[in-house]
Amino acid sequence: MKTHDLIFASRPNSQFADKLLYGKDIAFSPYGGYWRQIRLVATLQLFSNFEVQSFKPIREQETALMIDKIRQSCEHCHENITSSCSVNVYEVLMSLTNDVVCMEALGEKYSQKRERRMFRELLSVFLDVLRTFNVGDFVPWLAWVNHFNGLNAKAEREFKDLDCFLEKVIQDHVDRREKESVISVGDDYEDFVDVLLRI
Repeated sequence: MKTHDLIFASRPNSQFADKLLYGKDIAFSPYGGYWRQIRLVATLQLFSNFEVQSFKPIREQETALMIDKIRQSCEHCHENITSSCSVNVYEVLMSLTNDVVCMEALGEKYSQKRERRMFRELLSVFLDVLRTFNVGDFVPWLAWVNHFNGLNAKAEREFKDLDCFLEKVIQDHVDRREKESVISVGDDYEDFVDVLLRI
C-alpha cells in the first residue's frame, strides 16, 4: 500500500463540487502541490493551536447562551404548570453549532429568524446539490442527462446564491478593515475571512 499511496490520495472528480467550491477547496482538490499548499495554510493559519484558542471565548459565550435558553424554557414550563413544555434539543444544538461556526468562520451569527432561515436554506440546498448522484461523474459521456433532470440548473442557481452571499461577507470584512485600518488581534479576534484576507 505504501508504494501506491499516491494513487489513493485523491478523491474522484465531482462536477458539482468543482462548480460550487470554485475548484479551489481542500476536500476535493487532487493530491499535488496546490493541495499541499492549501493544507499548509489551513494547518498553520486557520487551525493552529493559537487560532483555535483565540476562538475559546466565542465557544464559551455561545454555550452559556444555549444553557441560558434551556434554563429559561424550563423556568417558563414551571410557571405554566397547566401547559406541557418541551425543549427541542436538536434545534438548540443546531443553533449552537450554527452560531459558533458562523462566528468563527464568518464573524457574524446570522441568528435573526429571517437570516437564520435564509442561511440554513442556503446550506441545505448546497449540501443537497453536493451529495446528489451525478451520473456524469461516473459515466462522463452521460453528463448531458443533468441538463434534462434539472441538476445543472439547480447547481447554477445555488452557485449564484452562494456566490452573492460570500461576496457580501467578504465585502463587509473589507469595509470593516478599511474603517478600522488595523485589526488588533489582542483586543479583537480574527475570523477565518479576516485571516484569509490578511494572507
